[in-house]
Amino acid sequence: MVMTGSQGATRKYKVWMRHRYHSCCNRLGELLGHPSFQVKTLLIRGIIRYVASSTHRRVRSSFSLWLSSSASYSTARIVQPLELALSALLKFVQLEGAHPLEKSKWEGNYLFPRELFKLVVGGLLSPEEDQSLLLSQFREYLDYDDTRYHTMQAAVDAVARVTGQHPEVPPAFWNNAFTLLSAVSLPRREPTVSSFYVKRAELWDTWKVAHLKEHRRVFQAMWLSFLKHKLPLSLYKKVLLIVHDAILPQLAQPTLMIDFLTRACDLGEC
Repeated sequence: MVMTGSQGATRKYKVWMRHRYHSCCNRLGELLGHPSFQVKTLLIRGIIRYVASSTHRRVRSSFSLWLSSSASYSTARIVQPLELALSALLKFVQLEGAHPLEKSKWEGNYLFPRELFKLVVGGLLSPEEDQSLLLSQFREYLDYDDTRYHTMQAAVDAVARVTGQHPEVPPAFWNNAFTLLSAVSLPRREPTVSSFYVKRAELWDTWKVAHLKEHRRVFQAMWLSFLKHKLPLSLYKKVLLIVHDAILPQLAQPTLMIDFLTRACDLGEC
């Protein structure tokens, strides 16, 4: 009976901690694009408080090492609270990916903290705030196959969500979205070795994220979901400047760009 009661209490505590974790991440995602400097500062304090209360020893020790290195780096330059917030959230992505909250259903099952990562990308694609500086920091994570793949998927979801919520989409969102989309660059040929941000003991050939063909498919869906909307005139010009070198060569079906190019010509931008 003692053992049963102990196990029940442990389970309740784990469930409570998981709710706390999700609540923390959701709040961080909401505040990522907040315009107030004071709120951004409180954001960092909240992250540190959460880590201090974490019961997962490996997560706590890994995060502490990262936080120490970030503190050392900040002595050489001024690190804005929002920059540190982005890095912290992405560190959560890496740690949750390495120590999944759910057990794999079968051997070789691909697990990635998609919902947490969507919060990060959603914060970067703020409808109100110019996130160009933060997006420039995020570019380095696009060198990894897994974060690049899931960034493209999350961008499609963000465009659908924001355009569905706003009858008149704010220009800040379109500019943020273009900055992110134009930063995505695919390798010209299938790489011999995959580079994953979330470290894996073993890579499986069945994972879509490990294949260039799947990246091109999602790349195409990302750009088409963006270009099907009525954009600010300035963005038509920016897209046309990169379309031939950076977009068309990576599309699985380049002819799907005809509608956008026709619309741009009608606007006098061709």
